[in-house]
Amino acid sequence: MTTTKSIHLSRTDHGKLAGILTSMKRKGNLKAPHLRTLLDELAEAVIVPEGEVPQDIIGMGSTVEYRNPLSGNVERAQLVFPADADSNAGRISVLAPLGAALIGEKVNTEVCCQAPDSTWTLHILKVEH
Repeated sequence: MTTTKSIHLSRTDHGKLAGILTSMKRKGNLKAPHLRTLLDELAEAVIVPEGEVPQDIIGMGSTVEYRNPLSGNVERAQLVFPADADSNAGRISVLAPLGAALIGEKVNTEVCCQAPDSTWTLHILKVEH
């Protein structure tokens, strides 16, 4: 199955993420293609009440299980805001290429992730809120 991306965010999370991206744009720091795409997608985001992101859609704070195409291993990561990111603890920033690729995606989809030096496709196996 290919991507069916539909970003669902609470009003609080939407405001926080929009503020971060808008500030980066004003400062000229929105150069990476995945960040410009995320800003565009955010304009189309569905605002939902706190705690009501659909269970099969990856939102802020979601823990995602996916198959790493490079190793073939199943990995887990939690999608977080930049200040809470810690790759050693499995917390991925929504502004990282992987985080921007995951937000809004559904279980059982193939997701294309664009990093500065490579592009890869991963398969989403499970989402927990």
